[in-house]
Amino acid sequence: TITFTGKVIDAPCGIATESANQAIDFGQISKSLLEKDGISQVKQIPIKLVNCDLTKAGSDTGAAGSYKGVKVTFNGNTITGATEELATTGNT
Repeated sequence: TITFTGKVIDAPCGIATESANQAIDFGQISKSLLEKDGISQVKQIPIKLVNCDLTKAGSDTGAAGSYKGVKVTFNGNTITGATEELATTGNT
C-alpha cells in the first residue's frame, strides 16, 4: 500500500520547510522598557519562499504580468485595546 498526503493550494509560492516553524529569541528585554513603550527591539524573521510562480493568472511572462512582492499576515491573539499588536504568553 502506498499512501500519498498533501494539499493543493492556490498560492504563487510555498514556504520552505526550514522557515515554517521558527522560534525568535529576543534575549533579555527590560520590563521597564516594555512598560514605557510596550515595544521591544525589531527582529528580522527570515521566511524562505520556494517553488514560486510569479506570473499572474491570465498574463504572459512579461514584467507587466508578474508579481513584484509578497504580503505576510500574522494571525493570533491580540492585546486588549490594541488589535494590531500580537499578545504574548509567559510568566513575565
